Amino acid sequence: MKLGSVLRHSKRFASILSLSLVTSAQAASLRESIGSHKVLVLGVVILAAAAVAAWLVSRRRYWQLAVLAALGLVAATFYGRSKFLVRYPHAALSIERLKDSAAILLGTDMRLTRFDPRSMLVVEHKTVERAMYPAVDVHFHLESLPPNITPERLIRAMDATNVAKLINMGGTQEMFDRFATTYHDRYPDRFVMFMKPDFDAVAKPGGVAEQVQWIDDAARKGAVGIGEINKSFGTAFRDPEGKLLKVDDPRLDPIWDEAGRLGLPVLIHTGDPPAFFLPVDEHNERYEELSEFPEWSRSNPGDPTFEQLMTDREQLIAKHPRTIFIGAHIGSNEDDLAYASHLLDKYPNYYVDMAARVAALGREPYTARRFLIKYQDRVLFATDGGFGMADTEPGWTAERYFRSHFEFLETANEYIEYPQWPLSQGRWRVYGVDLPPEVLEKIYAGNIERLLPTHAAIMARLAGDSSAAPPP
Repeated sequence: MKLGSVLRHSKRFASILSLSLVTSAQAASLRESIGSHKVLVLGVVILAAAAVAAWLVSRRRYWQLAVLAALGLVAATFYGRSKFLVRYPHAALSIERLKDSAAILLGTDMRLTRFDPRSMLVVEHKTVERAMYPAVDVHFHLESLPPNITPERLIRAMDATNVAKLINMGGTQEMFDRFATTYHDRYPDRFVMFMKPDFDAVAKPGGVAEQVQWIDDAARKGAVGIGEINKSFGTAFRDPEGKLLKVDDPRLDPIWDEAGRLGLPVLIHTGDPPAFFLPVDEHNERYEELSEFPEWSRSNPGDPTFEQLMTDREQLIAKHPRTIFIGAHIGSNEDDLAYASHLLDKYPNYYVDMAARVAALGREPYTARRFLIKYQDRVLFATDGGFGMADTEPGWTAERYFRSHFEFLETANEYIEYPQWPLSQGRWRVYGVDLPPEVLEKIYAGNIERLLPTHAAIMARLAGDSSAAPPP
């Protein structure tokens, strides 16, 4: 190649490189503005590839350009596949998925998340603005509320719907004082505090004793229960040897014994819907939910089975008969109310709440109605509220959220939306169970008011007054 040609190409390459550097500086500014280095890296790689491609074109090295393009395509394919499998670990690529994609592109199918049919059903519909009796929501997460929903905004919704009290489950040591100050201390008649132990404590010497002390300290500050012991208990916490901490691990007995001594009910979430433990495929009725939140799947190698978790929890309840346990979400037995009935029949220290389970109970309205009436003294009203709430409609405001629960419990309405529909949980609709007033009164408030100890009784038990011990 002649010297003049070399110089021309060198100048052109230098210009391209200079442009790349200028654009890279702009990308750096963009990175600072959005707080992500990934955009900068991607921009630099694309610009560098463009510069090399332009240089190859200028040299008429088209076969090298084709090789570069092929390598880039292969790299992008493998990178995209790896990111896809991380985000959707249960959605392996297959011929069937490619066919599904083709059907969507051709317009003969659509994504499940876009399917939002409008019912043509014309039936009688009863509106419920307020609960028939003042209700106590025994399972609410103040820590999950959007920042724009203030205590005063929440109280307005409670007043409008006849919700007398909320029991907060966000009671870790880091959050307890904050919610006690901003909610309970300002509105003590409306917000009730539970505390929450840290089960990582078993991994350090003296950790369990520290958690027992934390129970006592929180009780002095006004906590009247323990919870929510969430689903990570039995599936994620590990002991010092790295072994999975079982729900009925004897090393944790002092925690449950202290709860029983003080009369603090324990709200415990063990397991998940049984479908979460099955392969995430076309046969799984919670496919959409598990595709959106793949980390919720319990079908991974090494995960405990649903049956094992249920067995471990039952052994825990049996081992501590003086401690009241409340199985969150119908004890994760909403799809098998016969097993929930077995536990309630066998263990008088066991109760259940209905938090976030209208979607399941409402598709079995006859079975659910019989269950709720039979165990009217053992079921507690709860919503699992906080997550996904909005300040104004058409979002799920607190008013709309509470009323959807009351519609389910108090009416025989047909084919209605469950709370926060269709926030995953299946694309079916539900049917009201139309409970009798005397049953509603117990579920709404009577049962939980019977279970919660007074602060005076707790303080007496902390002081060692045996006469103030909870009844056997």
